[in-house]
Amino acid sequence: MKLTDRIREIALSSGLDLVGIASGDSFKGYRWKDSIMRDPKLSMPEARSLVIVGVCDLKKLREPQAIGLTGRVARSYAAGHEYNLVDELIPIKEFLEDHGYQAQISSGSIAQSTIPLKLAAVRAGLGWQGKHSLVITPEYGSWVTFGGLMTNAPLDFDMPLSDKNCGRCTACIDGCPTGAIRAPYIVKMSACLDETLNTPGYIPDDIKDRIGNRIISCDVCQEVCPNSKEILKKNILTGKLPYKFDLLELLNLDERQFSSVFGKLNWSIDVVTFKRNVILALGNIGDRSASKELERYAIHGSEVLRNISNWALKKLHIV
Repeated sequence: MKLTDRIREIALSSGLDLVGIASGDSFKGYRWKDSIMRDPKLSMPEARSLVIVGVCDLKKLREPQAIGLTGRVARSYAAGHEYNLVDELIPIKEFLEDHGYQAQISSGSIAQSTIPLKLAAVRAGLGWQGKHSLVITPEYGSWVTFGGLMTNAPLDFDMPLSDKNCGRCTACIDGCPTGAIRAPYIVKMSACLDETLNTPGYIPDDIKDRIGNRIISCDVCQEVCPNSKEILKKNILTGKLPYKFDLLELLNLDERQFSSVFGKLNWSIDVVTFKRNVILALGNIGDRSASKELERYAIHGSEVLRNISNWALKKLHIV
């Protein structure tokens, strides 16, 4: 069996949904000219090939049972995919090294990644880049988390999907709650709710109402995309992990319980920031049945939680 075919076989037998092979050449015109990601050879001088893999977030999720005041988590986070895939690539790395080749997995942290995974996924023929900057795959829409490794192995490259694009569609740009998608393929991260909801401290007043019942991150740009919306319609969620939660139950979790319930998902968010988001969601829902819990947090030791609780109580016309 050819080396490339064996790598594909290992990837699929390891539970990965997508695998593509691309050239290890530099990404000409890369937007961040000082980033090491602009050229794989800056991390591995002998890099010849990139192995890019993907997992569909939806297969790990389930639709929740009937619950009370509901908050939601972006589907990739709920599936435990806040970061790039890393562990899933270990069998491929070990196989390559056992056969005398170098192999280096790109970091799980987007900020420390050595491969621009979205551009590499497009180069590897796994999908095309949507105007929300995410990669849209034919099989799973944009409901995919990617990972990649570079190697000096001489692999067979896949061809990009040159006939795929978003055409004139601007659904993701028009649907973004904060207008963070400033132009096709250009996202102002400081305005994106993914960053807003994961950053500790105070949330600006002018966007609180736009957050709705979101607790962690936001996938509106995916929900309104015709390609990804169609995937949601076709897929019955039969996994084990919920992406919608009872807000009052979340608010009553202490730090140990929070870690026990969500620790396996490896979220970077801390419990105070998490509870800030839960309280904000309760305020936006506007149900007075939450008033007693909000009054309790209005005298909490955390100034951030006191601040957001008083804002929520005002929304409920309690104070």
